[in-house]
Amino acid sequence: MVKIPQAVLERAQRTTADTDAYKVCMSVIKARIFTIQRLLNNDILIPVLMLKVETIYLQIRLLLEMLYLSSIVARKKKYDQYWPRTEKEYQPSEIRRFHGEALDEHFPYPFRQSQGSSAPLNLEFFDRPITEAEVYKFFNKCHQYLHEPNPYKKSWTAREAECRSLLEEAVEFLKKLWALLENHYRVSELDDGEKAGFICSLGKEADQVVVALLVSDGKESKQSPT
Repeated sequence: MVKIPQAVLERAQRTTADTDAYKVCMSVIKARIFTIQRLLNNDILIPVLMLKVETIYLQIRLLLEMLYLSSIVARKKKYDQYWPRTEKEYQPSEIRRFHGEALDEHFPYPFRQSQGSSAPLNLEFFDRPITEAEVYKFFNKCHQYLHEPNPYKKSWTAREAECRSLLEEAVEFLKKLWALLENHYRVSELDDGEKAGFICSLGKEADQVVVALLVSDGKESKQSPT
């Protein structure tokens, strides 16, 4: 068993991330993604195609709300003193406004472990398969679609005709989102503002979500997991 240096443990206690809550966020997101997959595979049967599409788009919208909330959880102890000011600040639009120019830093960074490497944390980062702007655009698409049932805006027939293409778009979006989240790094910080971070792996099994802090001893750039 590897003994973690005391200096690393002490610095880990100063992180502003709520990793337990982050694991909950990712567990909920993963559960929704897996449920959508069961809907697409007809393991969960909804006989009316339009209602199936609405159910999938609702689940995507809810999981994206959780994704934006996770950016607050990543520095929860820092934000506790003034978050939220209003109930609406849990909405993605308000979270994006709160992060402002630092929004990109608060979005996940995907990685894979280098093949053939014996180092357990030899992470190979790659470009995001989907940008934050694209994620937010799809969130708004879900919102718009779920508020179109008014027959004076769009008829049932017109909505039915869109179902196949909407399903295809949802499948493509979820493939990119899974590639982003399956193994990812999130930027956090210590209580003095020093940048730190943690990694998250969703795994293949339904109940498998792992979150691990990456914290150095403060004397060198190499980071140690806790």
